[in-house]
Amino acid sequence: MPSLLNQPTSPAAIGTVVAALITVVLSFLLNLRSVRLGREFQRHGALMAEENSKTAAALADLKMAELRHARATKYAEIVESRAVRLHNDLAEMLGIVDLMTQTPPADTEEDRRRVTRLIRSISLAVSPRQEFAEELNVQIGHIREAAKQGSTYLQGRDDMLLSLRDNAWKIVDAEYDRGLASISTGEALARPELKPMRYDR
Repeated sequence: MPSLLNQPTSPAAIGTVVAALITVVLSFLLNLRSVRLGREFQRHGALMAEENSKTAAALADLKMAELRHARATKYAEIVESRAVRLHNDLAEMLGIVDLMTQTPPADTEEDRRRVTRLIRSISLAVSPRQEFAEELNVQIGHIREAAKQGSTYLQGRDDMLLSLRDNAWKIVDAEYDRGLASISTGEALARPELKPMRYDR
């Protein structure tokens, strides 16, 4: 029986078989490499997605922190501007009261009109919803009467004037403190409950 290798087409057949085997091996290796590469891409993609998620969370936290800070700053500016206005109004009113209580009184008709305008502004800033605000408004009411009736209304009311001065600066300090506290908390803080200084009516 003749050998398969002795056939005239044997070298071509063997070459084809060898080439086919090489192609299969190469295809297997390439497929194996492609699978590894695909897995590596998946792992890299998962890591990137995780990093992107962390970055997005960090950016969201940063944005929230910025918003809180902006809100706190804006609120603090509002509270501070109110505190400054209240401070100025009370200081000017008490300055005119000093003129009214001099001997002889040194206030003018224009001073008394100014006191009335200042009292309106102060009363809006200190609405009588708490014990302290109620007491302060009662004391300011006496100044309103003095502006209407004249400086003699304040004679014999030294205790009331002393209490008014104490309460005026107490509420101004509380308003400034509220503005400072709002910067750190970012919240609209209520005015703390203050204990008013009372006078013997």
